[in-house]
Amino acid sequence: MAYTAPTATTNIQPSIESGARPLPVQQFCLDSITSTNRIVNPAANASLTYVLIPKAGKYACQVTIGLAGTAANVPNNVQLMAGADFVTSLAMVQAASTLAMYTLVLTHTPTHLGLQAINADPGDYVCTLTATAMNASG
Repeated sequence: MAYTAPTATTNIQPSIESGARPLPVQQFCLDSITSTNRIVNPAANASLTYVLIPKAGKYACQVTIGLAGTAANVPNNVQLMAGADFVTSLAMVQAASTLAMYTLVLTHTPTHLGLQAINADPGDYVCTLTATAMNASG
């Protein structure tokens, strides 16, 4: 039996018994939003970078945090926030020219995700935050 591509009137759930091939898997990732920022000497509770989440749903969030020219004095000084709500603290290496990378899967309503300094620090922070929709609606 030859393969026939589905049309608007074709059964979109072919049975295995009929010999029809299953449809391709739905696209895994929908949209990605990325923000990168460099901030020197952040104040306590300073925003390091953020992205806006336009739709409710499940997101894969990749976070890269590091220090450029100046090492940090305050260990583990970055936290991930969803709007005004705390999500998690992120550990980082205190030496200059180092990066720490994280991937988290989060389910959110429309809001913004942001990286925030916990305390004031004379470090040279470099941050990237990417939110990729895995399943979003609205």
